[in-house]
Amino acid sequence: MQNNSKMKNYIRYIRIGLIQLLLCLCCSLSAQNRIGYVAGNKGEPVEFATIVLFDGDKQVATAISDSVGRFSFVLVDGKYRMKIRNIEYKPMDQDITISNRTENLGVFKLNETSIGLNEVVVKASSITREADRFVMRIDKTPSTLNKDASEVLRLAPGVWVDDSGVSINGASGTKVFINEREVKLSGKELLDYLRNIQSSDIARIEVIPQAGAEYSADTNGGVVKIILRKQMDKGINGNLTFNTLQGKYISEYDPAGTLNARIGKWTFDANASSNIMEKGKSEQTSTRVYDTDENTYFHSQTLMNQKTHSGTGRISAIFDANKRNSIGAEIEYSAQKTPNPSSANTLIIQNGLTTNGSSNYSQNENDKDFTALLNYVYRIDSLGSTLKLITDYTNKNVTGKNDYSSSFVTGGFVSDTTYRSNSTSNYKIFTADAMINKILQGGMKYSAGMKYTRNNISDTVLYESYFASNWARLPDYSFLLNYTENIGAVYGTFAADINQFSLSGGLRGEYTRINGQNDYISRSYFDLFPSANVTYSFNAMRTFMLIGQYSRNIQRPNFWYLNPNRVQYSDYSYMVGNPELRPTYIHNIGITAVYQYRYTLSIGAHLYHDLIREVCKIDPTNSEITYITPENHYMENHYYIALNVPLKPVEWFSVNANLVGVKQDIRATENDPTMSHYLYFINITTGFKLPAKYYVELTYNGTSRLYSANSGINPRQLFHAVVKKQMFKDRISASLGINNIFNSKASYFSNIPNFTINTRADETQGTRYVKFSIQYNFNSGKSFKKRSVENTSEEEKSRLEKSPEIK
Repeated sequence: MQNNSKMKNYIRYIRIGLIQLLLCLCCSLSAQNRIGYVAGNKGEPVEFATIVLFDGDKQVATAISDSVGRFSFVLVDGKYRMKIRNIEYKPMDQDITISNRTENLGVFKLNETSIGLNEVVVKASSITREADRFVMRIDKTPSTLNKDASEVLRLAPGVWVDDSGVSINGASGTKVFINEREVKLSGKELLDYLRNIQSSDIARIEVIPQAGAEYSADTNGGVVKIILRKQMDKGINGNLTFNTLQGKYISEYDPAGTLNARIGKWTFDANASSNIMEKGKSEQTSTRVYDTDENTYFHSQTLMNQKTHSGTGRISAIFDANKRNSIGAEIEYSAQKTPNPSSANTLIIQNGLTTNGSSNYSQNENDKDFTALLNYVYRIDSLGSTLKLITDYTNKNVTGKNDYSSSFVTGGFVSDTTYRSNSTSNYKIFTADAMINKILQGGMKYSAGMKYTRNNISDTVLYESYFASNWARLPDYSFLLNYTENIGAVYGTFAADINQFSLSGGLRGEYTRINGQNDYISRSYFDLFPSANVTYSFNAMRTFMLIGQYSRNIQRPNFWYLNPNRVQYSDYSYMVGNPELRPTYIHNIGITAVYQYRYTLSIGAHLYHDLIREVCKIDPTNSEITYITPENHYMENHYYIALNVPLKPVEWFSVNANLVGVKQDIRATENDPTMSHYLYFINITTGFKLPAKYYVELTYNGTSRLYSANSGINPRQLFHAVVKKQMFKDRISASLGINNIFNSKASYFSNIPNFTINTRADETQGTRYVKFSIQYNFNSGKSFKKRSVENTSEEEKSRLEKSPEIK
């Protein structure tokens, strides 16, 4: 009897479920896709506006406007209450009626406003947080005037920019995209590239702390996307810029120009820039502190004067055949000539015996890069679904010619060393990428794709020593480096909104095969890289959100680290690679709270296994010589907390505080105890708006002591100031500023068994200097969004960069 009763209940539940399913199917049959647009009172599109529809008190649909202000719902006919919110505009509440003939809801115009918070008027911040990223809008306010991209990025939440590159929340390996096209540079080369992009060309910056499966698995440090500003429709737009840096250690001139045009179905984009460094001096002083040997003294001083002359030209074209099909192509060519003469003087006193060393180096490097890319985009439907096919090719050629001479005097005995080196390096990168992004009814979407990447490097270095009136090859220093790497990847992602939750997840599989050093190195491996994002909104307008993220990533060793040959830096230092290096695997976990769209607090962890670190060691044949070699650390965990607070308490005063703290736990081997360090990164920028369109900006950058294996960088505090002025109806803007007002010096340390190396440095662009900038903007026609030919292989070049030079 009891079983019969249960069976009847099951049958009743099934009937109810079938009835509900039929009702849902009927409703879905009558539901249609409705599209609308959000614009400002001047007609400009408003992106990232939150649009919510209510049927009485019940929330029935939510959408976010895209870059052209467009949003879409899947709705049945009826009467609804619409609410639109964006922190830069007044709220809009409006009743709408939808019939079966209503596909286009029209344009909803918002008025600009300020927001009252705790009885203090705070103008809407340009920095907001979306489900998986921060969005920083770059308007034409004085705070972003006459800045380059590297300076603007320093204002973005959790982002840190220096000569080592770009990082997010203390995690290195961040990739930078320009309009979906990744920049193929790292370290100082990336910084120099960003300095050629002006803030006037940038519409917004998106900071993605944890990349999803649609990005390459080695995107372990997140993604920074720079979206260029809307330009001209059936017209031209551009700017001319000139910057100069002048100081005791630097004299640099940077002209640049940008031109964009729209002619019929064609979109053209051209850019040219140059860097002329007439003086690029650096000075480093190193001493050694011995643990037990009080009879040994070591002191060295190195002087350098790098005079870089470089130029870059880029041109792209996009042809929109119709509303669904477009094809784009782009070529970029750059050349750089870098003479870098330097000298070093060394004093060693050991057991009463004095050695004086004097060295002179003439280093010359020529670098030529060529990139070509081609893409095809098919727009599947009006919801924004697309099919993309992308291929690109990069060829980088570097040649070096260096001469070295040294002399040593020890107790009246004189010895001389003269040698030279010639090097040729060629890198070739080819990628092919196919992807589909499909948007479904009800706000769901998925993407799937596959990608093939081939990296090839060929590097020849010849060292010769001058002895007995002849040049003789040095086999210990000369080498031939060759690697070929093939990477195949497939991925898929899915996203959906369920009530107050936004869910997204993905999985990426990558197969990697490496052959190098004439098959001395041969390895292959396959890995899976999942990612997930969960957002909970405490209210319909998303003014308070909690976001959780997870991703697994990989960091492959760059080819220079795998090179087993010796690369000489000076008479007392060199580097040798490690062909046994394993890739690093990272688990990224983060939780972010967002209040009023702009106040954000993030906590999380980057958990590294087999992290690759440069370790400083003593040469086994000469205790006075040190060398650098990369090694895998068993474990290194970074636990971070990041806070971003943008404030504008009054109209003429603004503050942007960007604070990051990190706890670093290190275990070099499985049996080592855990070593912990506490790190901080601070960027605070204050701005004062003055009469006659003058603007004063003060910036503070501070870092704690930073650690890498047994070496590190000592704390540093930097202060900058700049005055800006707009003229001639804002067509011309000029600025004059001082970098590193108090001339704070960089200093480094390496803890070697038996002694510690301390180095103090005046580095070219880290010293005090004056910067003057002037920009002229011209345009004609109507605005349109500047488009960019998409590229997907840029991340590979970063692994071709040399290790930082050790002095």
